[in-house]
Amino acid sequence: MEFVSSENYETRALKAGSGEKPPLVLLHGIGGHAETYVRNMLPLAERLEDRAVYAIDFIGHGYSSRPTDIDYHITDYMDHVEEFIHAIGHDTAHVHGESLGSWVAGRLGLDRPDLVETVGLITTSGVYHIDTSGSVEEDVKDESIEGIENLYETSMEMLDEGITRERVADRLQWLFVEDVDDELVDIRETIYSQEANQAAMRIIYETFYEDVQDPEMYFTTEELRELEVPTFMIHTEHNPSAQKELAEYVHEQIPNSEYHLYAESAHWPQWEEVDRYHDDTIDFLSRHGQ
Repeated sequence: MEFVSSENYETRALKAGSGEKPPLVLLHGIGGHAETYVRNMLPLAERLEDRAVYAIDFIGHGYSSRPTDIDYHITDYMDHVEEFIHAIGHDTAHVHGESLGSWVAGRLGLDRPDLVETVGLITTSGVYHIDTSGSVEEDVKDESIEGIENLYETSMEMLDEGITRERVADRLQWLFVEDVDDELVDIRETIYSQEANQAAMRIIYETFYEDVQDPEMYFTTEELRELEVPTFMIHTEHNPSAQKELAEYVHEQIPNSEYHLYAESAHWPQWEEVDRYHDDTIDFLSRHGQ
């Protein structure tokens, strides 16, 4: 673990491996932290030649800076990731994320393509209100929106009623098919118990809920068709928010996209189907990495 200082932020990062090639930077979801990828760091680094792997805490999350002069819009996370990449001495990186992290990675691929070598979209967010012109049934979109609303309500209830181990475990269980890991509950309870973290999280969830409905922020069909960066997509049969039909639609719009559907995981395939995630990620980077 290390703390990386940039112009505006202090970023907690888990690091494995080293090298001169553009690193793989892994981004967690809303309310998450770098331990989202704790099962993946060493296995990926061992198989990636001359390339470091980083998992970071977003600003407002974990133990990274919690600036009070921003509202934590998607563009704020984009600024943070760009600063981090430059602070570790690179001009570009492979930016892969899950949920909120994939939304940030995708927007970087669209809006700042010179910064990213490849984009990774794992159980992606930012797609709930996309206009598919009837290609995806409205009840599928409604179910996807209902899932993210459930996450918002569960998270705000936890903040309103107080952080307890049981509430943290309930919030985490949303991510999994299998029972949540006790050690992960311990890690997140410790993070969430910080008063500064709770204050930031209220703003973060409220802004996130605004952004998922903002056509300036969520992905549009027209934008996706212009995404030229090689894109690696993983979605799941049991994802509790965006349904697989939406993810498949997104994949079909992106010119250089590779899609994998995992059958035995929910929102965290990198945790529940860890070996397949490693194999697919390594294979993709071996073909698109520089």
